[in-house]
Amino acid sequence: MDDWEKAGNITGKALEYGRALVKEGVSLFEVTEKIENKIKELEEKFYNTENFLEKADIADEIHNIKMKLNGVKPMDSHIDCIGCGS
Repeated sequence: MDDWEKAGNITGKALEYGRALVKEGVSLFEVTEKIENKIKELEEKFYNTENFLEKADIADEIHNIKMKLNGVKPMDSHIDCIGCGS
């Protein structure tokens, strides 16, 4: 699987994760808090792994979730990420 496919898969997972949280009666604050907790969980996983490739995948997943949270384009888009320039 090439990098673009991996990025697309990670972005898809982040989108599905966020989409699953959005339900009637759930506040935007609650959804944002859950997404931020997911980022913290991934960051902890990142710092606790020794495997370079696994760290890179986790870092990509964190980055894509943060881009979605901040409303910037994901890496699988033809438009550059305005938040970080990737």
